[in-house]
Amino acid sequence: MDDSITFGQWVKQRRKILSLTQVELGRLIACSVIMVKKIEADERRPSVRVTKLLAGYLKIGPHERSRFIRLAHPNISPEQIEEIVSPYSSAVNQQPRRRVTGLRIPLTPLIGRSQEIATICSLLTSPNVRLVTLTGAGGIGKTRLSIQVANDLKEQFAHGCWFIPLAALTDSELVIPTLARTLGIKESRDWALDESLLTYLTDKDMLLVLDNFEQVIPAAAQVAEILACAPGVKILITSRTILHILGEYEFIVPPLKLVDPSQSPSSQEVLDSPAVKLFVQRAQAINIDFALTPENAATVAKICSRVDGLPLAIELAASRIKFLSPSMLLSRLESATPDENPLNDLASSPRNLPARQQTMRHTIDWSYNLLNENEQDLFRYLAVFVGGCTLEAAAAICGDIVKSAPLLSPPSAAVPLMFANRMTSLVDQSMLLLVKTPGEEPRFGMLEALHEYARERLTARPKEWTALKRQHARYFMALAETAEPKFAGSEQEIWLDRLEVEHDNLLAALAWCINSPQEAEWGLKLMGASWQFWLIRGYVNEGRIWLQRFLETVPSAAALDRARALNGAGFLNWMWGDFPQAKTLLNESLLLFKELGDQHGTAWVLNHLAHVALAENERDQAHGFVVESLELFRKLGADSNIAWDLLNLGDIVEAQGDDARAGEHFAESQALFQKIGDRRGMAWAHDRLGQQAHAQHNYEEAIRFYRESISLFRKVGDKRSTAWVLNHLAKVALAMDNFEEAQRIVEESLTLFREITWLLEGAWATFDMGDAALALGSAERATFFFNKSLQLFHEVDNQRGAAEALARLERVRHVHNAKGDG
Repeated sequence: MDDSITFGQWVKQRRKILSLTQVELGRLIACSVIMVKKIEADERRPSVRVTKLLAGYLKIGPHERSRFIRLAHPNISPEQIEEIVSPYSSAVNQQPRRRVTGLRIPLTPLIGRSQEIATICSLLTSPNVRLVTLTGAGGIGKTRLSIQVANDLKEQFAHGCWFIPLAALTDSELVIPTLARTLGIKESRDWALDESLLTYLTDKDMLLVLDNFEQVIPAAAQVAEILACAPGVKILITSRTILHILGEYEFIVPPLKLVDPSQSPSSQEVLDSPAVKLFVQRAQAINIDFALTPENAATVAKICSRVDGLPLAIELAASRIKFLSPSMLLSRLESATPDENPLNDLASSPRNLPARQQTMRHTIDWSYNLLNENEQDLFRYLAVFVGGCTLEAAAAICGDIVKSAPLLSPPSAAVPLMFANRMTSLVDQSMLLLVKTPGEEPRFGMLEALHEYARERLTARPKEWTALKRQHARYFMALAETAEPKFAGSEQEIWLDRLEVEHDNLLAALAWCINSPQEAEWGLKLMGASWQFWLIRGYVNEGRIWLQRFLETVPSAAALDRARALNGAGFLNWMWGDFPQAKTLLNESLLLFKELGDQHGTAWVLNHLAHVALAENERDQAHGFVVESLELFRKLGADSNIAWDLLNLGDIVEAQGDDARAGEHFAESQALFQKIGDRRGMAWAHDRLGQQAHAQHNYEEAIRFYRESISLFRKVGDKRSTAWVLNHLAKVALAMDNFEEAQRIVEESLTLFREITWLLEGAWATFDMGDAALALGSAERATFFFNKSLQLFHEVDNQRGAAEALARLERVRHVHNAKGDG
């Protein structure tokens, strides 16, 4: 390659050699055509991630890649170039293989799908196939088949197979957040969530199973982008329609194989039929005494034939064996014609659907009509939930919808036996699923075909739908208010996990409230009570955006509700790094709390203002805020808030240079957190005490504090805080001259920062490790960490950080050369 060529000229030349248009190249590297044009004109420098993709798709040879990358990034470190130049396959092979954690474990064997499984697995293991879409009518078994395929392939992917249900979504814009949440990717104030997801997936060897995609077809563009950016990722989709994107392979899922009843098959021939095997399996689960006999074999075969071998229809029919003999069941099915059971209250008739979907619709309609009136009502009502529900929630929202009384708190009394019996009856008749999870409260859900049917019937009755959505929103608002005080005590993990499980229902409640002027204030209440959940579990931006929307929608809300929401929004903005906005929101909250004479609210906002002031290096102002806050909380006897104030005060006086007083505040804070059983608070206090012990060269005590802090943070699911404390632990290992251990811990810390996509914080944490090594007089070790931080700063395109790292590297070289001259 000519040494005088620019990076843009090289890209343009290679693109033309490969007969790629600018549009095609842009699609491959997930960039706009305008961006490609600017890169080729040397008007825009691509990010490190895009440079890596360009090198691959433009087929830059291994011997030329180093120069190609250095032309794009003249200041890039040799270590980072080596990492990028290394073949993708070797990077994958070096990854430790682990058991998959992202799949559902089937409770029953999959019947009659061995040929389909073999074909789909063969497709997904082919090096030229990246996307397979399973299509077919609702109820044909696409989801169950996809789960089995993923379980069979789980050892083939170094980073696992992940099942991601999309049935609860109706907005294609929510697909990326759902993928990110399932994969444990948190929001970042440095990158957009879609960029964070793409960056995370870039070097992964992974299978993603996206279930029920037909409702979010516009998100096909995001699927194509993932495939373009992540060469090791393969995607298996279930949908009623294909995505129509480049490289898609369609597999049409057939019905289960049937025998022809008119040919007088033997009992064994009938039993060998996959459709009949499924019927028998499900019938015996309902009635353990059921058996296939020479007398009923032909009848069972006719039942399976009547429902076209559709697995869901077979299961619904088999559920009636508890009450009906096979001959009675067949008679009922044969009499359930569209004319006799018209779906007058549905927007569309089954006659407008393809034949197989008509069969499925008739079967569900037949099953629905066999329910008694109370069971029909309950089945319809349960469609209000998204992602399932507990028995308690179902009873509270659906138990007595006729009265539509405002629900101000979740029920504390036992669920009425009659209601529980109706839920059990729906489970017995396969209209509802009971999901039992060890150690957790059982949840109820529906197969998507049934949920869709129930939702259509419910929305066809606007008064019912509105009343149920209102009850749903108020129930989850009340649940959030019940959870709020638990965030500070020994039950915090239980309630954080409970809200995590109900995440989809919370979002559905918020969406209803924001679009219903009469209900918007309930949404503001929900967010005002639950913002700590969004903070602790890493949904910081999601929380602050919802709070901002409700604050703008209901400016005339009750002063207390608005003050609480402003306080939460201010703190989330502080965490996000938007200090001016945080200060604006918190000052408005403070004014409202003072006007209300609410001392607790006033003190809480003062503590948060102290955080903002310290972040802006206004130490005296921060000290004044937190001292005033602490005085109010001591008068109120609010131990939890006192403990957080003491922790904050310790940070402030330490920044002012008084380490002894800081240590006293940290110790008092730790004792209070321990008294009330607040594990997250204890974790922060242990971290601060560990830092003090480290500063005093009491390394063993520092290690003890840090390890206890890490253990507690992991128990409450706080990855970001865990990553920071790991970094602090690595500094102790470095101070004890255990460089290998320090490296290992730093890598573990960076892995967590990557998972939550707060990689810029990881870069600064690694930079701090370089400073620590330099302070200890180890130029070689400082060089290692500064180079590592430089690599990370380039990865997130942070120019200031990269410049700082380069300056440190130059300083290290200068010190080293000076010693050599001496």
